[in-house]
Amino acid sequence: MTDQVTDIDGATYWFNADGVMQTNAFYSNDGKLYYFGEDGKEYKDQFYSNWGNTYYFGADGARYTDQWYSNWGNTYYFGDDGILVKSTVKTIDGTDYLFNSEGVSTKLSDVKDQFVTVDGKVYYFDAEGHEYKDQFYVNWGNTYYFGEDGARYTNQWYSNWGHVYYFGSDGALLKNTTRTINGTEYYFDNDGVAYNVIK
Repeated sequence: MTDQVTDIDGATYWFNADGVMQTNAFYSNDGKLYYFGEDGKEYKDQFYSNWGNTYYFGADGARYTDQWYSNWGNTYYFGDDGILVKSTVKTIDGTDYLFNSEGVSTKLSDVKDQFVTVDGKVYYFDAEGHEYKDQFYVNWGNTYYFGEDGARYTNQWYSNWGHVYYFGSDGALLKNTTRTINGTEYYFDNDGVAYNVIK
């Protein structure tokens, strides 16, 4: 006797060679992956989450792999490992897409005048869609710096013009304050120049 996948009362179940119904188990067939839940029913038109990753099983029960998925007015993508793509930039069929923390996709060329977070790093695209690189950005009296890779400086030192500066946990340049960094106390003047406080 071999494994059998059988429809019973409108649901699909998987029985192994001993006739035992399989639960919480993946089943591979013809290069496609299927999942049978706690009650033994095959997942169809359903999401499955495990270890922080999200998967989707379509109307035929097959896991989405290298496929787009549209719902709630948004478009998502499941990669070659079947995992919902989130918080990254990915090139698909020659086009760059930005995926936010929920997996919602946007063409990178359409990202304008906004901050985006990718893999825990913050980037900025101006009103024309150009990414800030090796540039300062000033807003609401705060100064930020985006490095050569485009990532915002956060909890980082910056050296220029013969001086040293520091960008804090929110990315803003420290000014008119004292701050202990790695056990050393510094004073930052009105321009953000750092001075070691000697006691």
